[in-house]
Amino acid sequence: MDINNTKLHSRYTGIFAFQFFFVGLFVPFMIYNLITYLIKEFSLLHLIVIPIIALFSYLFYLAIRMTKAKTENEKLILKKLFRPEQSFEYDQIAHISNTNQQLLKFVTVLMKQADGSTESFVILYNKSIFVQNKLDTVQILLQLQRAGNIKKAAASR
Repeated sequence: MDINNTKLHSRYTGIFAFQFFFVGLFVPFMIYNLITYLIKEFSLLHLIVIPIIALFSYLFYLAIRMTKAKTENEKLILKKLFRPEQSFEYDQIAHISNTNQQLLKFVTVLMKQADGSTESFVILYNKSIFVQNKLDTVQILLQLQRAGNIKKAAASR
């Protein structure tokens, strides 16, 4: 398998990102208005609304960091929803972690920028039985990170 020309995200990344964005942006306000209409008790309102708003804020956070990822010509190409495409060397991968939520796998990648700062990207991968491509995004990113570190070490000798 050639990992140098591989798509690492789900084909539904854009759809999920827009859903998370709009749900995370508008639903908390609708829920707040509904609960204030139904319940006039101020303290009970906060006990209900704060966790709900936190959940939808998390969805909004995921949506603005949702990324389409692919490898091409010895580079990792990442494109966030509302940002231009960025290209990184494999040795710029700082940290990789993942979270599974039923059939969705959220892979968080911290990338080192040229100025030394880091930026986080969330890659969505669907683990459904209907998906033809059964690549493990985390394992591929770890392989790319190792290959980049080996290449960097060889170049510094």
